[in-house]
Amino acid sequence: MDTHSMKSSKPPRASMFFSGGAYFIHFLSLGFASFPLQTHLRNALTPSTASLITSVIPLAACLTYFFFRFAESRGWTRSPQRLLVALASGVCLMQLGMGLKLESITAQSWWVSPGIDVAACLLLLGCVQSSCMTVLNHIGVATMGSHAYTVRAAGSAGYMLAVVVMGAIGASEKAVSQTHLFIGAAFSLLHVAFVLLSFRFVHWSKEHESSRSSSAILTSTSANSTNSHAGASKLSSEESLKWWGLLILVWMVAMCEMSYGLYAHEFLTTTYGSIGYFVFAGSIALEIAILLAMPMFPALKQRLLFVGPAGWLTLLSGCLMALSGWPMMGFGAAALALNCPFQVSANEHAHRMRPSMLGIASMTLAQSIGYMSATLLSAVVAAQGGGPARLWSIMIPIASTALALSVWQMSRDRAIASRDALAAQ
Repeated sequence: MDTHSMKSSKPPRASMFFSGGAYFIHFLSLGFASFPLQTHLRNALTPSTASLITSVIPLAACLTYFFFRFAESRGWTRSPQRLLVALASGVCLMQLGMGLKLESITAQSWWVSPGIDVAACLLLLGCVQSSCMTVLNHIGVATMGSHAYTVRAAGSAGYMLAVVVMGAIGASEKAVSQTHLFIGAAFSLLHVAFVLLSFRFVHWSKEHESSRSSSAILTSTSANSTNSHAGASKLSSEESLKWWGLLILVWMVAMCEMSYGLYAHEFLTTTYGSIGYFVFAGSIALEIAILLAMPMFPALKQRLLFVGPAGWLTLLSGCLMALSGWPMMGFGAAALALNCPFQVSANEHAHRMRPSMLGIASMTLAQSIGYMSATLLSAVVAAQGGGPARLWSIMIPIASTALALSVWQMSRDRAIASRDALAAQ
């Protein structure tokens, strides 16, 4: 069975259930732990310090790339399930530790200084969180084929459920701030149990042994890791240009994403009260609908890179208008639904060009650098007395540039596809 037929066929139900379930529980945990975190940090620390400390999360996530280079050389990526169990356990422990640390700061108790304590926790949490996400993304694009969008929708559903629950109890912001990290840790523990259960029904490292190319993707060894690096060095100049263009595109979109994420909780709850949680949840519901519909439109997958920059341009423009006295324009937050299809499409492009876990890790690296760039910029803006309006104004030209780059990237894809079709005739 060739690679194309394998990718186009529907994966086994057990694979889809456990892949989607792992996404769902991980994002459920992530939603509780991360959505109110920026507000929580600004309440415990000063706004500029909170933004500066947050930059260690993507800094830690940058280490993910080098971790996976080491993991491939050691053969750990041969069993994504075992790796996922270890990383999900780390997420659980670090979310719990972060909750305890912020509680001690609120009680005016710390070891060295509140900033250093929190930065150390965030550094470790960022490492395990991004590594866990990388493994999930690899499982999605490497084994689910066109259904990668479907299982990723399960993740969005988990995040949406977390936001809705917080909205239901969010009449007291204090109640959310005191419990959100502990709830996230509890669901991370459930994530560990769920992945352990999957060992009984599905084995990602063995499921596609009949396909030589897929087996190379799922069971990378030291030898084929070396081969992938050798192949990467032989990329044509055109392919290399496309690869770097994709990395830069992901970096810029990640800047927009983090710039909004830093103030999303405050913006939505200040502008709309507790309804803000449901505005955010509504955006995720639209995202889920788009992801579930994607397998029905396979031709669209090659044309999704532009939706990320276009979505952020729409969203940030609407938020700026809402801050200027047009609150209804804040409902442009629905454009957030376009970010996830962009991310899945970017991962698919990366996987086609570099079909190993390092290809996805490269996307995580570019995304992490974008997050770090945004948090550092936010710290500078906050130190100068600026707020979300100023930060988002800076992001508008960046989103516009990303939109132009995505259009160029798609035009290159079409040109290469046309050339290959002519060559095949």
